[in-house]
Order: sequence, then C-alpha cells, then structure tokens
Amino acid sequence: MTREKLCISCGRVKPIDDYYTHPTNSDNHQRRCMECDKARQREYYIENKARIDRARKAWQKNNYDRHIEHCKKYVEKRRGEIICTRY
Repeated sequence: MTREKLCISCGRVKPIDDYYTHPTNSDNHQRRCMECDKARQREYYIENKARIDRARKAWQKNNYDRHIEHCKKYVEKRRGEIICTRY
C-alpha cells in the first residue's frame, strides 16, 4: 500500500517517497514535495546569492585549516577536478 500526501506548494497528491523526511512532523515528512522544495531553495539562493557568497567566503577565511582539509578530501574524492584557493 502506497502512502500519499498533499503538497502545500503545488497542491498535488504525491507518493510519500516524493517528500523529504522531517522528524517533528506527525508523518515524519516535510509538507512540500521534493520538486517544490528544490525550486524554493533555488529561488532563495538566487535572491540571496551575494549574502550567501559573502558568508561562505568569510567562513572559509576564518576557518582556513578546516576549509583546506575539506578541499583536500574533495580533490581526493574527485581525482583532482578542482583546485582550492586561499580567500
């Protein structure tokens, strides 16, 4: 038996597997379907790109060692596809 849920954004009824999990909701799933949630996140990023980029660069500068360690792991995992630089 497939459980279904109504998305609050698009208004369509979709299978429960089309929703991200959320531990505090009664059915343990978010109220927006994955498709609508991704669109919402994309829209938020576009509207707040400058602020997000400033915060990211500030974090990388203030946490340089952690940033470089993350970059090294990323490069190893992706076989050298990117190069990390100091900000």
